[in-house]
Amino acid sequence: MFANDNYYRIDRHYLDEGQFGFVPIDAPLNYVRGYGWGTEQSISYNLENFAFRLNLFVAREEDIGVASGQYNFPPDELSYIDRHYIVLDHTPLVGASGGGAYRWHDYQFTFDGLFSSGLRGGFANETQLPKVWQVNLSAARDFIVPRLGKFTNRIVLLNIFDRTNLIRPANGIGIFQAAYGPRITVYDALTVPLPSLR
Repeated sequence: MFANDNYYRIDRHYLDEGQFGFVPIDAPLNYVRGYGWGTEQSISYNLENFAFRLNLFVAREEDIGVASGQYNFPPDELSYIDRHYIVLDHTPLVGASGGGAYRWHDYQFTFDGLFSSGLRGGFANETQLPKVWQVNLSAARDFIVPRLGKFTNRIVLLNIFDRTNLIRPANGIGIFQAAYGPRITVYDALTVPLPSLR
């Protein structure tokens, strides 16, 4: 199955939110005007014991001028944004995600991954952050417990290559604390059936 979505928007007084100050306080702000566009392509393929999906997108969002909350900005940055379109910091230019699942008897094996060209940061979001990518694996087994029902034990391995992914820098518009994706992580989860309510 194939799906395609496209959009283009023109905005005035676009509402955004930032964490301002060294003790971060969420504060809304509005940009004067801007635009955004994007395209997204999705493919999915399903068989009895195998499923696969892939999603690709390209997007861009830019605005100019700060219409409210100007007191949260340094004067030089505020002046720059009033005269230049800036790239908003919550949409990468290019991204992709995908994965697959295979069932063999009582076992299910899955893999998935994601890629991003990176968000923006620094003075007026002029800095392009590093690319982000992550690959995950999991395996699960179903088993029946008499008089209790079907249990599922799942082991998940996140970020199998232990890559350090910088999601947000310690500076940028409304950003004062860096954020990173998870390092290599192992989870073991047990799914238990709920008792009948009847």
